[in-house]
Amino acid sequence: MPNLQTGGYSSAGQVLSLVQDLCNDPQGQLYSAAFCVQAINSAARFVARELKLRGKTTLVEDEFLATIPAVLAQDPTQQVYLTFNGIAGNVTAEQAPALPANLVEPLKIWERPSGLVPPPDLVPMRDVTDQGGLPKRLQGTRLREWEWRTDQLCFLGATVAIDIIMRFNAAPNVFTVDQNGNLTGMLADLDSLDATGFKASSYLLKKRGGITLAQEYDKETVALVEQLATSVTRTEQASPFRMKPFGGRRKNGWPTRPI
Repeated sequence: MPNLQTGGYSSAGQVLSLVQDLCNDPQGQLYSAAFCVQAINSAARFVARELKLRGKTTLVEDEFLATIPAVLAQDPTQQVYLTFNGIAGNVTAEQAPALPANLVEPLKIWERPSGLVPPPDLVPMRDVTDQGGLPKRLQGTRLREWEWRTDQLCFLGATVAIDIIMRFNAAPNVFTVDQNGNLTGMLADLDSLDATGFKASSYLLKKRGGITLAQEYDKETVALVEQLATSVTRTEQASPFRMKPFGGRRKNGWPTRPI
């Protein structure tokens, strides 16, 4: 049996124990950690995608901060690219800053001038990914827009260094097998243990010829995901909604208060 880890979220040991029990192998003689790890990872990704589509935000991360350096030249044909390997384009190429390794896609980005004391308010940037992409204009003192293209964050750039803060969808944690043969890692969602276990078991049973039981576990997975989705809907219905203030005076291209 795998060692059980403690923590706020379900550990790899708990997931593996559930999978082995569902596959009628509680001692793990056939369904070892090495045999189950890929199926458990696939099941965790499946459940995370389903819950994300239904609005659950467990896999949303916030407060990623990076500084985009000033452009080398004012040229409307050039852009700045923040990638998983560093920053490039119309700036001096560097390995830092770089996109976080668990980034799936950005959701919202704010900007402010870098290096000011005290730091000014953050201003929301406009996502132009599905609006024809970045404009073609000379760079100014703000980034203003961003585009998510070919797994990189694209900007027109600015004539001064700009701090950005990003909110983004994150990939679920990956389970691995350690040198002792134990499954290690933590589920990224507190409530998804059962759904992940049933889905992983359905994958594994198909490998062993247990098609009928695998189909039953697939149905159970759907039911569990729907229960989790219902809790998301109820939470959203209970949340207060307040409209943002309209307008606001501006100074040097920057709003005088956060939007």
